[in-house]
Amino acid sequence: MKVEIKNEILGQAISLLFDLPLKGKQSRQRSKLVKVLDERLKEVAEQEQELLKEHCRLDEEGNPKIKNNGQEWDV
Repeated sequence: MKVEIKNEILGQAISLLFDLPLKGKQSRQRSKLVKVLDERLKEVAEQEQELLKEHCRLDEEGNPKIKNNGQEWDV
């Protein structure tokens, strides 16, 4: 079976799976799926940071600058 989840809703999908009342084999399968989704979520976050560092103005520490009281990146 193939499952496709958009990157932007990975966190919501993980939360939904944790809220399901499952037992036994189903619970173990859920744990495996959540682990895979969590790894993908971390990978997406790393890629986002790389893109921000590549396209945004950086501060003294090399992190992307934020403007408008933390609402926008300084691109």
